[in-house]
Amino acid sequence: MADRKAKWVQHATTIQKACNGMGTDEKAIIDVIAACTPDDCAGVSQAYYCCYGKDVVKLLQKETSGTFDKFLTACFTKRYQLWVQLLKEAIKGLGTDEKSLCELIIMGTTTDMEILQKEYFRLYKKEMIEEISDDISNKAPWAKLIKAWMYQTRFTRNSIAQDVDTLKQAMKGAGTDEQAIIRILTTSTPAEFVQIAEAYEKTTGKPLREHLKKELSGKSEYAFCLAHDVLICPSKAAAFVIHKAIKGAGTNEKTIINFTALYRDRCTDINTQYTKYGSLAKDIKGDFSSHMEKALLAIWKAQ
Repeated sequence: MADRKAKWVQHATTIQKACNGMGTDEKAIIDVIAACTPDDCAGVSQAYYCCYGKDVVKLLQKETSGTFDKFLTACFTKRYQLWVQLLKEAIKGLGTDEKSLCELIIMGTTTDMEILQKEYFRLYKKEMIEEISDDISNKAPWAKLIKAWMYQTRFTRNSIAQDVDTLKQAMKGAGTDEQAIIRILTTSTPAEFVQIAEAYEKTTGKPLREHLKKELSGKSEYAFCLAHDVLICPSKAAAFVIHKAIKGAGTNEKTIINFTALYRDRCTDINTQYTKYGSLAKDIKGDFSSHMEKALLAIWKAQ
């Protein structure tokens, strides 16, 4: 831990030098973020205040602008603080940002949900699950999945053959039994879900994900596919989210900024997983430029 804290101080010194003088050394700041997990970035922020008596976020906001400024602010905000701020942002106002809400909830593990609830109450003095549930009171499958995901209760089910049969029956015939699918998605451990998905494909001849896409549409298709992917491999989920954000109707910079700031250390195999969509480096270069392009390429180690 002492070595880790020493690194935080070194990185804080690098940032100070990068912002001290004529012009800002953006590359040096990018290198710091690329070398740090989100938790380490929070440590660097703490070390910077200790060494220089300033808030690193306010410093970087003064030194940079535009999308890059937003990105740096996100990266140097504590992970769970940023996460709950984004959750609150997704549900406040007249309309709910349902897609962002799906991403922010489904990327969370059981432990994350426990921490997020405490942090949400600390910041807003309200119960996170109640506020979100009240905001998405409709009966759409994606809303049911999100509510269940916040209560996820995972254990080794030891019923792979039965679970495969349940999934087959849930997607058989004219209607889809979304609740049966949700039950398996929110109670299986990731390791066992991999086995369930493999057994499902072996039994039916088609990947489970393909059947989910066929049975669902719109936001529900997106949410269920994301849930499938995150249980199989978080990097697979990251590739899916970033591809959709880049290839949609206009690049969703907000999604890419926040996803990178929150989850980059959990999705280290993204380049391999992204190959089904093409080249991550090529897509980043095609949609971003200047400092944001360099930052995303460095952080995701995309070449």
